[in-house]
Amino acid sequence: MHPRYRNWQTDSLPCDLALQTDIQAYNYRYMYFPGDSRRFPWMTFYQSEASTQAMGPNFFEMNLDKVIGLAYWGAIDYLGESMGWPAKGWAQGVFDISLEPKPKAYLMRSLFKPEEPIVHLAVLESEHAEMWNGVTMGNDRLTESWNRPEGAKASIMVYTNAEEVELRLNGKSLGRKENPKDPKRRNQIHWGEIDYQAGILEGIAYQNGKAVARHQLETTGKAVRLLVEPDNSHWQADGQDLQHLRVTAVDNKGRRVLTANDDLTFALEGDARIVAVTNGDINSEELNVTNHRRLWQGSAMVILRAGRHPSKVTLKTSSENYKTVVTKLESNSY
Repeated sequence: MHPRYRNWQTDSLPCDLALQTDIQAYNYRYMYFPGDSRRFPWMTFYQSEASTQAMGPNFFEMNLDKVIGLAYWGAIDYLGESMGWPAKGWAQGVFDISLEPKPKAYLMRSLFKPEEPIVHLAVLESEHAEMWNGVTMGNDRLTESWNRPEGAKASIMVYTNAEEVELRLNGKSLGRKENPKDPKRRNQIHWGEIDYQAGILEGIAYQNGKAVARHQLETTGKAVRLLVEPDNSHWQADGQDLQHLRVTAVDNKGRRVLTANDDLTFALEGDARIVAVTNGDINSEELNVTNHRRLWQGSAMVILRAGRHPSKVTLKTSSENYKTVVTKLESNSY
């Protein structure tokens, strides 16, 4: 039940159907929950679609005693509903289409896991918002790369559920800031432009004066090798079961190199087939159903589907700039 076009000034009644149901589900219009709750004390609410752009306000501005939950649309990027070329689909999620978390995923985590101290840093590259179907959409562009030109400046966003956060650059404190109490900025601390220095930018979260969580961005070296990690240790030979293999470019200290964008080629042996490749970039011109993909932010993924016969499966991941990685897998009877 989407009470669009209600009168905001008079806080007009919800639609008739809402008066007949046990739970009132509104899309995006969380601002009506308080007024409707006062007029209809028996009502319980559900925010059936919530904007990721307004994440924070649409959580903290609700009376959580009267609301059973909310669903962020769409929290994971997906194909379709593109807001414009070259995007092939939805790009406003807090997870990209390969299921890698974007920095804003940690704002979501800070909301729903208040018992877990959280701090997470990101660099604010640009701000973005636009109207789409009558709702303000568009997430700011954030990265976790601390590889920048000397002399550059960086604007920092910090997500936290702690009382305050200290920012340190190569061990030197840049000061502390309190978690804003304003619902529109709560759990989000914006640090104005700082002078970039190669090394380590660290955020330290404090609760009652005690350090409770840390997160850092670190300048990495050149990518020198690939890591290939499968996710399914009980891969079944049923003709359907999938195996997702994450490929990551790392430097000589094993750190992910977010600037790596090399082409990868995949070759497969055994009773399985490549069903898709991705790298999380919804703007990429590359095909999804093929045997090659570029790294994006130092990462890519190849998805395999098992055949119907238990089999030893070998995946070879090759690129001009790295040693070929041979990954041995096995599908099992089910």
